[in-house]
Amino acid sequence: MAAMAASAACTLAIATILDTDYYEPTASTMFGLPNTIVFTPWNNLVYNLDPANLAQHGTHPYYQHLLVNLPQLLGPAFPLLFTSFRPSTQLYAALSAILLLSCFSHQEARFLVPAVPLLLSSVELPVRFVKAWLAAWLGFNVALGILMGIYHQGGIVPAQLWLSGQDTIQQALWWKTLSPPNYLLGSKTASMQTFDLMGMPGVNMTADISKLTQCNSGVSSVLIAPHSATFLDQYIVPSDGEREIETDVPFTLERIWSYKNHLNMDDIDPLEEGLQGTLKRVVGRRGLNIWKIHKDCK
Repeated sequence: MAAMAASAACTLAIATILDTDYYEPTASTMFGLPNTIVFTPWNNLVYNLDPANLAQHGTHPYYQHLLVNLPQLLGPAFPLLFTSFRPSTQLYAALSAILLLSCFSHQEARFLVPAVPLLLSSVELPVRFVKAWLAAWLGFNVALGILMGIYHQGGIVPAQLWLSGQDTIQQALWWKTLSPPNYLLGSKTASMQTFDLMGMPGVNMTADISKLTQCNSGVSSVLIAPHSATFLDQYIVPSDGEREIETDVPFTLERIWSYKNHLNMDDIDPLEEGLQGTLKRVVGRRGLNIWKIHKDCK
């Protein structure tokens, strides 16, 4: 125990010094370290305890992990947690972690990935209909592999590659997507400003757009957002001219690029819209769009 404690303390000290040097490079001297130390586990806890911080990423109901994300990750193995589980340290560790994560209002399925092998090692295959269960397990993994590997947030990389070839665009604002990988912009990284608006509420997002964009200047700004974000409909200039845009909106949006194979699975709320309404919006309006922002301050 003494050797393990000493090793853990040494590792923790090195990691803390490296984090402090990375985030506070001007104060990483021996004398300035105590006042500006960056202790990542503590910062992580403090950040996630603030609902205002989580609201920027998007909020979910507290049952999201248990009733939505866990069945999505386990598929046919999910019922086995109730019918043929084996009490074990792995099971208790996984369930306690899931309950702890459920205390926070921002809940994504990927947060539970470390718990999946612990849960699968704590269940037994059904005695009856084992072949049918294995067929369902295979089909589930193929289907979810295609869904999550190709379609879920599938337009982010193509969008960044398209932006990397646009010389006139100088500001890119992303909303309701995963954080964009800026390295895909290549040499354009230095000349393009990228703002990740995460999953913040629509009114906060429009306020940020109004603050960050300029009025009819030479700086071209775009908004990258999923087509399923119906909040944006009030700002979109229709191409067919059948609908007039509201006159009191702070900006208008003109679609200049789209990618169809994109599903935003993080924006599902069946209790608010109903299952049919959610599927109609998320699947029926699938796709990722790039909108040119027109802001006329007159």
